[in-house]
Amino acid sequence: MMDHDRPTSVDVAGAALDIGATNTRLKFVSGESGDVVTTRFDTGDFASIDHLLVATLSHTRIDPTHLVLSVAGPVDSGGAAQMTNCPEWPVFRSVEFARSHNLRVDVMNDMTAAAYGARSVSRSALRTVLAGATQRPVFPLLVASIGSGVGSAWIGVEEAPICSESGHVLWQPFTEPEFDYLTYLRQVNPGRPISVEMAIGGADGFSRLLRFAQHRGMIEQNTAVLDEPAPARLLSAAGKGDEQAKLALDIFLGIFGRYLRDLTLVDLIGHGQGSILLTSGVIHTPGMLEHLSDSDVFQQAFWGEESTHARFMHRVGIFAGGDKELALQGAFSFLTDGW
Repeated sequence: MMDHDRPTSVDVAGAALDIGATNTRLKFVSGESGDVVTTRFDTGDFASIDHLLVATLSHTRIDPTHLVLSVAGPVDSGGAAQMTNCPEWPVFRSVEFARSHNLRVDVMNDMTAAAYGARSVSRSALRTVLAGATQRPVFPLLVASIGSGVGSAWIGVEEAPICSESGHVLWQPFTEPEFDYLTYLRQVNPGRPISVEMAIGGADGFSRLLRFAQHRGMIEQNTAVLDEPAPARLLSAAGKGDEQAKLALDIFLGIFGRYLRDLTLVDLIGHGQGSILLTSGVIHTPGMLEHLSDSDVFQQAFWGEESTHARFMHRVGIFAGGDKELALQGAFSFLTDGW
């Protein structure tokens, strides 16, 4: 058991946490009321996963015997985890933490957790981006996330999820504006490899796209959105007809479409079928799904009309579903149902 606030803490069987670079969400079943409780914390308020766990459990006054953690970073076979976008944090060693606090700790990558969560998403909660041949999701399912980080996981009908750090692969420019963007990124990040995540991942990636558009002369006419996240600002400017904002948005759509195409050729084509589920913050930006569904740039980048495998690509449906708590739901499902 945890040692914090023992006289006033409530025993619960377990708790699930999704620890992202920006937000941490905690979910458990109340031992008093039986209600499912979800609480959010700012990840930046903590200095390590150990610190975060002790503080959040103390704050919520629960004393679990089992923790399931979804972590935005690689997890090794011994349960050690490193937060990708919190490089100053020490490696979390789950075995040592479990031993010192007398509880069970399971740790998984956040994309593995999202894939577990994808099983519980109802058909009515899904939005169709590209219908594919089946008009509905089919397994195997490729879950792709574009939030603060970019990543993916594969899940079959009965198999456990297999996650990847696919957002850290490099990308190849295809259009002249994409070549210009790559040149810009190399100039402002000398000596660093330019990954998919760096180019389009979450607030940071869209901030780079936004600065690139501003560098080329984009003018934001709607001052009301200046305090909004970068994806919303770029969509707003593009919606008002700013040519440089539209160009930057097309760069995103092209890179993202080919990233999903590459994942499909690696993870799905050998099965002869499959679908893609999109999740995380950028996808939930108002107006983004409409841009994906209506964009010739995105569709052509994904289908690859001139490629050998264009016929198969047309069969793969792309859907958006779940919510920002998909990884949390997956961790909670693992906690309550196992695998």
